[in-house]
Formats: sequence, C-alpha cells, structure tokens
Amino acid sequence: MLVCEKQGDVIAWCSIEPFYGLPAFDAASEISLYVNPEEQGKGVGTQLIQHLETLRAELGFNHLIAYIYASNVESQGFFKRQGFEQWGLLPNIAQSEGVKENVLLFGREF
Repeated sequence: MLVCEKQGDVIAWCSIEPFYGLPAFDAASEISLYVNPEEQGKGVGTQLIQHLETLRAELGFNHLIAYIYASNVESQGFFKRQGFEQWGLLPNIAQSEGVKENVLLFGREF
C-alpha cells in the first residue's frame, strides 16, 4: 500500500493485491486507488501509479486490473489516461440500497 500525505493528513492511497489467488495468475494484481475529492485533478493519483510502476519488478506484477463502477465516469477517464483499457463488463453485479449496478473491468499489461 502506498499512502500520500499532506500536512499529516492522508489525501490518497493506492494498493495492490493478488488478482485471483491461483498460481497461474501470480503476475496479475488488482489495484485500488483513492484520492480525496479536494485533491483530485492535481496529479496525486498519477504519481501513485507511476511510483507503483517503479516497484513493478520488486512486487512482481505484469498486469494490473481495476474494478470500476460503470457510473464512475471520472475514474474510468483517469485509468484510461494511465494506459488502462476496458477488458470486461460484470452486469448488475453490485447492489447497494436495492440498486443494481454494472462494474467494468479495466486492465493494463506491462
């Protein structure tokens, strides 16, 4: 997990974890990223992804996969700008307060 602080406050974080848990997928990792809304658009998320890339050999991943709600257009745009592509669609897989939502699978191969 990478954490970005500003004046002692966490303003963003990025983490990776095994994608699937089987040896055949050992070089693939799921990425999660959060940037405080007040800090979005300032390059913090891009810096976290770039730093993660510098650690790629040490961490041992060749693919990063992100799950993004279909309604989260801003997150989709961010990951596209980082070189990710939409690899899949999980229809109506998420449900919150009775509302079903599609989740998109975004990926990037290094």
